[in-house]
Amino acid sequence: EAYQKLIDSGQLTAEELVIAQFLKKNCMENWSKELVASRKLYEANVVQLLIDSLSLTKEDSVAAQKAMGLCLSPESKIKDVIEERVNFQAAFAISKRYTNDYLDKLVSQVVFNQGLAQNDTLPQSAVANVQPFYNKYKDQLELFKMMQALNERIKPFVADLVGSSEGILFDLMTAQSFAGKFQEFTPLTEEELNFVSELKDPFFYTYLSDKSKEIVAINEKNKLKGGYTIHEVPQTKGEQLLADIMKPFEGKVVMIDFWATWCSPCRSAIKSFEEAKKALKEKGVVFVYLTDESSPINAWQNMISNIPGEHYRLTPSQFDELKKKFNYRGVPSYLIINKKGEQVYSKTGFEGSSVITNILENELNK
Repeated sequence: EAYQKLIDSGQLTAEELVIAQFLKKNCMENWSKELVASRKLYEANVVQLLIDSLSLTKEDSVAAQKAMGLCLSPESKIKDVIEERVNFQAAFAISKRYTNDYLDKLVSQVVFNQGLAQNDTLPQSAVANVQPFYNKYKDQLELFKMMQALNERIKPFVADLVGSSEGILFDLMTAQSFAGKFQEFTPLTEEELNFVSELKDPFFYTYLSDKSKEIVAINEKNKLKGGYTIHEVPQTKGEQLLADIMKPFEGKVVMIDFWATWCSPCRSAIKSFEEAKKALKEKGVVFVYLTDESSPINAWQNMISNIPGEHYRLTPSQFDELKKKFNYRGVPSYLIINKKGEQVYSKTGFEGSSVITNILENELNK
């Protein structure tokens, strides 16, 4: 529906129209019967592999039967099949019985046959322009998708409860959907503001417009702050990635903080370590902060302006490889490297400013 709205908008060039029609045809809801059947078989194989490889509780067995039942049902929707399998797999990580890394590696053994994808192909001249097309219209597509979810799922549910599908309550729900972007320090786009301006109560447009301008001002102000450096991410992995990150800091005592913007314990630890960090930095300790693309770019850029140090935003695969290398169960995790390049401390979870300070002080004095 999002691609169809974009097609109907009349703003696309001839080539963009071809790309939009191709992407619409290849959306999950438009998959051919053959492709749906192939994907269901893949999901069933994944569920069976998890059953065979993991230690299941009674609850797990019930969830497995439900997931497998959807995979094998001719009537089930492919979206529901995928969602159920993902939830079944995620439960093992949430309960901390298995790591996400282990589960992903296990599942990667099952290969999805994509050879049954749609026969329609893009003209070769348009292939290179798919990503630029998406980048250009991403905001509009996301707006269409968000409003589709709001109109098809949330509003009907509330309407059944209150007995009406109109009024200020629904304007409020729409406004709240847009306001969620502010938590990631992302202002509203022109298309989003235009949509909000059509709500019956003008208060919502005024509030969201003013808040959006405030976010823009905050982001611009934070860009002017000093004391932190955003580094280009090396295009390497594993041991070589760590070596490339460490190269500018050879001969220094380095503390590496694995964190994420959405991680409350990470932010709390950074805050509580601020005073000790100032003194250690003056003595020559280098503080390196690693996160990945699960940290939204705007939220990350805004937060690090208040976190002096060396910052890298890795790809998910790079981040996962480093966590796996050091057996980190999650974030926050910490790695301290001495002047010789040796690893002297590695831990998931913040043990407190005094513990970290003592280790760093000892390494400085060697």
